[in-house]
Amino acid sequence: MLSPASVPPGPGAAVGRSVPRREGADKVTGRARYTDDITVPGAWYGRTIRSTIARGAIRSITLDPAFDWS
Repeated sequence: MLSPASVPPGPGAAVGRSVPRREGADKVTGRARYTDDITVPGAWYGRTIRSTIARGAIRSITLDPAFDWS
């Protein structure tokens, strides 16, 4: 593998060459952190639900009154 100093500068200079990956060791050992690993206190989570009816329309949404929506 080439050291960063031996990779010629300039656009496309590294094409066709092996380029060192600084984050590689963290990824293969499981130490790397990804966006999905970040937790934020008080964050809300959601997901997309797709309709099973083509061109269907939402007629109403029922929100659970027991949930604190504030």
